[in-house]
Amino acid sequence: MQDDTEAELITRSRDNDTEAFGVLVDRYKTALYHHCFTLVRNEDTAEDIAQETFIAAYYALSKFNPEKES
Repeated sequence: MQDDTEAELITRSRDNDTEAFGVLVDRYKTALYHHCFTLVRNEDTAEDIAQETFIAAYYALSKFNPEKES
């Protein structure tokens, strides 16, 4: 599953595969945290923003259209 494309992992996540969503989170959590920290310069706030971003992404999975991705 680690070698799956983003589209494959998102599609599986949309179908309630929590392991696939976990792979996406693991794949992007460090980069997202660093980006958030760069913006806010506070560790706790950066962690909160990153977590809220993943929650929002999870709830937006139903909007993902793999045909639009290239």
